[in-house]
Amino acid sequence: MDCDVASYHVESFDYLAEKGIHLAALDVPAEKFRLPTGEAVELRYTSAQLGYPMVEVKQGSSVVDSLKLFPSECRQRGLTYRGPLKVSVEIRLNGVKMDFCEVIVGEVPIMLKSNRCHLRWLTREQLVAHGEEGTEKGGYFICKGTEKVIRLLVANRRNYPIGIVRRSFREKGPLFTQYGMMIRCVRGNYSAVMMTLHYLESGTIVIALQYRRELFYLPFMYVIKSLTSMNDQCIMEHMIRCRPGDHFWKGCVTAMLALCNDDGVVNQKTALTAIGARFRVATQDRVGPWEISEDVGRFLLRVCVAIHLDNDEDKFFLLSYMAQKLIALAKGECAAESPDNPQFQEAAVSGHILLLIIRERLENTLSIARRKIELEAKRKAESFLLSSHELIRAMGTQRSGEITRGLEYFIATGNLITKGGLTLQQNNGFSVIAERINQLRFVSHFRAIHRGAFFMEMRTTDVRKLRPEAWGFICPVHTPDGAPCGLLNHVTASVRIVTHYSNTSELPKLLGELGM
Repeated sequence: MDCDVASYHVESFDYLAEKGIHLAALDVPAEKFRLPTGEAVELRYTSAQLGYPMVEVKQGSSVVDSLKLFPSECRQRGLTYRGPLKVSVEIRLNGVKMDFCEVIVGEVPIMLKSNRCHLRWLTREQLVAHGEEGTEKGGYFICKGTEKVIRLLVANRRNYPIGIVRRSFREKGPLFTQYGMMIRCVRGNYSAVMMTLHYLESGTIVIALQYRRELFYLPFMYVIKSLTSMNDQCIMEHMIRCRPGDHFWKGCVTAMLALCNDDGVVNQKTALTAIGARFRVATQDRVGPWEISEDVGRFLLRVCVAIHLDNDEDKFFLLSYMAQKLIALAKGECAAESPDNPQFQEAAVSGHILLLIIRERLENTLSIARRKIELEAKRKAESFLLSSHELIRAMGTQRSGEITRGLEYFIATGNLITKGGLTLQQNNGFSVIAERINQLRFVSHFRAIHRGAFFMEMRTTDVRKLRPEAWGFICPVHTPDGAPCGLLNHVTASVRIVTHYSNTSELPKLLGELGM
């Protein structure tokens, strides 16, 4: 069987370099603030591009040439094999585009044999000439001269509502039951958020939204009404569409609509205003001081509710389906699902994990630039003039800072420093040294998949069990003894991990031709 041991690591980094890093930059919320003169300013990324590892040849203070940097030189000199990250930033003043600038904000470690590595297109003889093995597969990083591998991690299956029964749900608050419907929503840039529906003893539902590692609970019908302009009758018809004969569920929906009306939430505008008013403080650094509560509500729906869907109508239908599945679970009409079952899991690959960190670091970089501009504007007062030169000065000083040092620290130590959590269930142990004791030991680093450091401390054995669904995907015997037994596994030789999204643009046309 032909098995390229590191193919999915390389392919995931290819996705990061090709389009993922650009999508991540576009996904970063704009920085909105006012100058001392009262003018409204918006800073937002419009593009991002990852370059190739190069060595600058300087003559005095000016760069006269650039030479290709190869991994063997980094190993010998104790360097990090990395390439520059260039971004374009747009400046808007009072809602009108005023200027833009391009600036290198940092350097990103480059995976060997990826499409940003100079070894990618070399022949066997050329690889040997550059100090590499002729059979080099890549898939790892060189950080300060040391070879490092980011391990595969087990994550919850994306964009699929999982019905869970947990006793700990009862401790969330009064009237909470053990029934919940959890979904991990993942965007095209692999940023993810968790969203959970909880069933209450009163027959109503609340939704738990995650924002910057904090959980916020909202009445379910608030979110439903904020997503659609339908009246209560139409909402009722959609909510009971799959359960037309269930009078209990119809009564639950009626009760939730009545509670909304009692609170003055009677349409989409009032629902958005009610949600925005509750989250104004939590999101104050992400929305402009001139924006109203309705705008805050729309921002929250965009970053916390079913982020993998682009329009509110699709989000409405997804939440309706999740609510009906939750009530079926509570009434015992469907079986509970387990996040420990491999059919409800997926693999988080090194390139995708790195992409999540880069996105957050880009957000931090823009936030730091905003604070520097605010301080400069406050110091100069009336004489301050915002231009691309001021922005380049604010962002250019971070070339060896937020992104460069942050990514180097992550790969060197395996420790994650984050505000948002990135929906990963651990903060350490992400990377390991690629030991070359022998070839099989070296290869095993790329096939290893870990359940997460969080589960190492759990007393339950459910997460360690070998289940029938793992057949053909997880090796049943290749797991160590002791504490990591059943948590640190290895994928089989026949496994292919998908790293790119399939092109489905022609699918609606095909379905239409088939009569759908």
